[in-house]
Amino acid sequence: MVRHPYDNVQIDEPEFVLSALGEELLHAATAVAPAHTLHARMDITGDRSITVSVDHQHAREASGRPALGSSGSLLGHAWWSLSALAALSAEVTTVELWCAGRGFRQDCEGLRPLKGIRELQPPTGSGTHLSLALDPAHL
Repeated sequence: MVRHPYDNVQIDEPEFVLSALGEELLHAATAVAPAHTLHARMDITGDRSITVSVDHQHAREASGRPALGSSGSLLGHAWWSLSALAALSAEVTTVELWCAGRGFRQDCEGLRPLKGIRELQPPTGSGTHLSLALDPAHL
């Protein structure tokens, strides 16, 4: 049983989280993608590994650093399904965000950061990349 990270809704089926994420990638909320146009990719492999990449502008603070979500995580409030997916992780979830020539990386256990945010050499444009392995107990 996983609880929705922001409004405490119980999520009984991991399939719901994956389905919701797929729907969100195909038709994002206007707060995330005003024109509802994203380039996104979600890969699920036989070893329970999942990677999600999305090109979108993310919320930033005046300093240019990303606005943080629950427990100081780079997983912000705009993408609840990414946070719910991270909550299903068996191992370390790696989150990367980039925008305006700056990039950031954080390793989390579920939604809890294991270490501080590290800067990284960003790719062009802006976006989010998440990689994790699903916990077999949730499957």
